[in-house]
Amino acid sequence: MTHLKLMTRFFSILMVALLVGCSSDDDASSPEPSLLIGEWRLVSQQVDETLYTFDPSCSGILDINATSYRVTYYSENDGTCEPLPGQSNAYFDYVRNGDTIEFDFAGGTSLFTITTLTETTLVMEEDYMENGVMHHEVESYTK
Repeated sequence: MTHLKLMTRFFSILMVALLVGCSSDDDASSPEPSLLIGEWRLVSQQVDETLYTFDPSCSGILDINATSYRVTYYSENDGTCEPLPGQSNAYFDYVRNGDTIEFDFAGGTSLFTITTLTETTLVMEEDYMENGVMHHEVESYTK
């Protein structure tokens, strides 16, 4: 077999291996990144055994764009939904790696695992230490 035929065969096998190995279904468990982008309204928050539920029309809003996010909390006051006073309108950075997302904020970071992400539902979980006690938090949002 000539050197040219051998090289052609080698590169043909290599291309087939690369195309099969880079199939789009390799990471089917990791949702499409664009699904995360948008305005998410807090529906519930469970910290350890305590479950808090919220009216999504007047709760926290997690606004996520391609590289940053901001959180705005609301409360009902005399039948009117208003932002809580003293909140920053600033956006903070986040980094997503598959099903994990690290939110930077003034004073630290939070590392969440995305357990559900569809066009209308976002569920994230976080384990964190506070005052020497380990806590597990689950936050559920709707779009």
